Formats: sequence, structure tokens, C-alpha cells
Amino acid sequence: MTRGRPAARPDLHPLLEEWAGDLASENKSPRTIAGYLVDLRQFQHFLRERELLAVRAEDVRRFSHTMTRARLQPRSRSRRLVAVRRFYDYLARTGRLPQSPARDIRPPRAKPRSPNFLTPQEVQALRRAIPGTDRGLRDRAVIELGLQSLRISEILGLDLDDVYLDRQQVRILGKGGGEVLQPITEAGVRAAEAWLRRRPLCRSRALFIPLPPRGPQTRLHYTTVEKLFHAYLRSAAITRPLRFHDLRHTVGVTLADRGVPLQFIQDLLRHRDPKTTRVYTQVARERLAEVLDRELEFPE
Repeated sequence: MTRGRPAARPDLHPLLEEWAGDLASENKSPRTIAGYLVDLRQFQHFLRERELLAVRAEDVRRFSHTMTRARLQPRSRSRRLVAVRRFYDYLARTGRLPQSPARDIRPPRAKPRSPNFLTPQEVQALRRAIPGTDRGLRDRAVIELGLQSLRISEILGLDLDDVYLDRQQVRILGKGGGEVLQPITEAGVRAAEAWLRRRPLCRSRALFIPLPPRGPQTRLHYTTVEKLFHAYLRSAAITRPLRFHDLRHTVGVTLADRGVPLQFIQDLLRHRDPKTTRVYTQVARERLAEVLDRELEFPE
């Protein structure tokens, strides 16, 4: 379960190309790598003629101040500065620079956003919107694994031999690159079994493939999954703007709503920092207030 080195891009600076390859060797997802490169290109545009190896701490600070004056959201500023810091950490680690010019730059802290999620009734409507065709069974299995808290990259990275349905587990490549045996529910097992019974025979080892299959390395693409997810949301009359990743938030909010301890939720979602998980308990408290307002009424 390893991701290949990204294809060479002739318009990319050689150092950025090299860094992208290093990130790929650490099993960073293609989307993460692409996002970093977009942010570094923004930094290059800001630098104009200055070479990447000639950057000083003052340049990084001016970049940060320019983003602030442009009124970019703290989340966007933080993301770009994190990309710059990681790139220059790599250059320092590989001996290109004696030290990173961005080492003392502190990205702004973005205010945590309340996660988008589906209610239990919306999950039911979403499931009912998926047909029992071959394509529908595949899509239902993908969505059910999303409802087990798996990220889209983890789902689409699954091979046939990563699935242990008799043990209710799948073996995934986690965000940090390590392999994890992730438990799944009976609903996830049933959906995967239904898809495997109808999955066409082909040379690809990927669990989820396009229909019809397109070659020995064929694998379902994340843009396809986002499109089909939005199509099923429309069929289920769910009009709020949602992403596939919000299925993962649905898991966190649902467990917090039902009183599951924070540590359990953190372990299931594989959050390194418990602060990341606490946003779900905050949502649960807000929803508790809604329930109290609705249900806890006494005669006056």
C-alpha cells in the first residue's frame, strides 16, 4: 500500500519537484501534495525574481504581513505558511540551507469551525437514494466506509487484500503513512460484501474501480466520488453544501451526541491532537441546548 512518486511537471521548480517526491515517499496523499505546491507557487509569485534558496526570514514575514493586509482568512494564511515552513525545513534537512528562514514564523491560529454533518434522518435518506445497480452497490460501499470514519483517500487506497470482512476490519494507509486495522460496522460489512459479489473480474487489485474497468492499474478517483456523493445528496433532497469528508464529521458528531467518551472518538478518528476531536463535543453541547429548549418545558 504505497503511493507512487508524482509525475514530473515541467513548469515546476526542480526543488519543489524534489520535495513533492519526498512527500510522496512519506505516503502523503496526492491532494495534500498538490495543495502544498499551490501554496508554494503563491509564495514564488510573491517573491518575484528572488530565488527560493535566497529567501530570508524577512521575506517570509513580509509574505505573512501581505496576506494579513489582503484580509485572507486565518485558515488560508496558516495553510500557506505551514507549506512554506515544511518546504524550508526540507531544504535545511537536506543540507541546501544552514537553517530554515521560516523556522521562527508562527502561523495564525484559525478559529475552529463547526463541522458540517448529516443527521440520522439524512443518513437514512441518503442510503435510500442509492439504487441497487452494480454502480449503486459500489457507491453504497464507498459511502458506508465513509460512515465508518474513513477518509476518501483511505477508502480509494484499499486493495482487495486489505479487506477482512470476517473480522469486520479493513487495513488502511493512515494520514501519517502507517498501516492501521480499522474496525467497521455490520452495515459496512454488508455493503462491501454486496459490492464484491458484483465487482467485475479485472486485473486491478483496487477494491473500488470505475465501471467498466479501464486497465490493470485502474482505481476510482476522488473527483468521481465527490460527484456521485453530491448526486445522491440531491436525490435525497439534502440541499446543504456538503463534502464526502463530512461523513467523517457525521461519525464524530453522532458519537459525541450519544455520550461516547472523547478518547474513544479520538482513537477511532485517529486524531493526534485531542483539540481536533473536541469540536465534536462542542457541537454535541449545542445540540443538547436545542433539545432542552424543545423538550424541557414545564407548565407556567
